[in-house]
Amino acid sequence: MGGGSGTARAGVTAVVGGGAAGIAAVKALAEAGLPVLGLERAEAPGGLWRLAGETAAYEGLRLNTSRPRTEFSDFPMPADWPDYPGRAQLLEYLEAYAERFGVTEHYRFGTTLVRARRDGDGWALELAGPAGPYTERVAHLVVANGHNHTPKLPAPRPPGRFTGTESHAHAYQVPGEFAGRRVLVVGAGNSAMDIATELTGHARRVALSTRRGVWVLPKRLLGRPSDQLNGALAAVLPWRVRQTVSQTVLRLADRRPAGPGLPAPRRGVLQDHPTLSDTVPALVAAGHLDARPGPSSTGRWCPTRRGCCCTGTSSCPGTARCRSWG
Repeated sequence: MGGGSGTARAGVTAVVGGGAAGIAAVKALAEAGLPVLGLERAEAPGGLWRLAGETAAYEGLRLNTSRPRTEFSDFPMPADWPDYPGRAQLLEYLEAYAERFGVTEHYRFGTTLVRARRDGDGWALELAGPAGPYTERVAHLVVANGHNHTPKLPAPRPPGRFTGTESHAHAYQVPGEFAGRRVLVVGAGNSAMDIATELTGHARRVALSTRRGVWVLPKRLLGRPSDQLNGALAAVLPWRVRQTVSQTVLRLADRRPAGPGLPAPRRGVLQDHPTLSDTVPALVAAGHLDARPGPSSTGRWCPTRRGCCCTGTSSCPGTARCRSWG
């Protein structure tokens, strides 16, 4: 589609974003016979599954929902793909979906939305495209840029001094850049555990710091992806009953709510977002990954007592050796 001030047709809906939600929205609007304009700053669809500096993707990224529960109903993923496809497969899938349903012809790629403001009954979009900045007026606006677009950093920053290298998971791509280094991964979500797992084969030492416990679920239970089991139960049981059944199944499968050495969650399964990982509990149990408490707001890491965060005062048994982790 061409660009320029006021070129959009009357009644057009602009969809910002070329990821899964964006291309699905464009497809639905086009199939309904409504004029639609897709805007994506990358040069092709794919969203966060595209490995680029502005996305949160990393090479080892995999789905944490299984293939049948992720695919579009009118465009199944290949049957020979794994239960939890990887980043490159998801990108291939989204590109094929957009091509199959003619979604890409509705997009302007390489175009960034700089600002959106109300303009009468519609919207005035300030855009930056390959030919420079311009304004587009549309009747409706759908924002599908994704919640992982901008990294969330601690605010305010923790006190104290740290001389090592700090980075956000948003900037992580491959584990090789941490080869031979000591790394502390802060967080207990899916990305944190995936990255910690990858780093154990490259870094000299890896620790996983968790402020609170989470349910760490296996990716497969009773011979099938675990989210499919939960989905089947959700169709017939109230969630409280489903929670009891799920925790019983996990106990029979010898799966503790958190892996050995990891803090136990304060609430039952289904009450907080779980983390899927087959590897982290095993790595902690084998001593290849160190479990640590959340960083102290006032202290530093003390190597004398595992898990002791101290301020370098007499309250720490290893005052002379108290040092920052890094």
